[in-house]
Amino acid sequence: MNIFKIKMLIFSIFLTLLVYSNAFSKSDIPIVDAAGKGDINKVRTLIKEGANINQQDRAGENALIEAAEGGHIKIVELLIENRVNLNLKSKWGRTALMRASSKGYTNIVRVLIDAGADVNIKDNRGRTALTYANQKGHQNIVKILKSAGAK
Repeated sequence: MNIFKIKMLIFSIFLTLLVYSNAFSKSDIPIVDAAGKGDINKVRTLIKEGANINQQDRAGENALIEAAEGGHIKIVELLIENRVNLNLKSKWGRTALMRASSKGYTNIVRVLIDAGADVNIKDNRGRTALTYANQKGHQNIVKILKSAGAK
């Protein structure tokens, strides 16, 4: 192999690694990243420092969506106490309630509904939290959502 081909191969490998690392990296928004990791102390500190709890990253995720996805109930409660937008959608139209319903986090579903999350919001493909709970077989969440008016 000549030098040019070797350099091109190395460059291609580097470029591929760069693309994959960016595609699968966590959020570039500190509060979103901390919420997703379950770091309540960092989330609390960022809120005290004036972080925008509704700020969305490049995928449209916010701290509440990430906390719900990760099953971090205490962070969900902290964000609700600080008046987070319960119905904020990601770029795919998914909400924190949809994520919690899909993952089977009954306690988070209840907290979100009690706080006033809209149970009938649809994502970009027309699915609701009820759809996600049904698809994953979380019948206890299906009952909770229906009791809250989900259709």
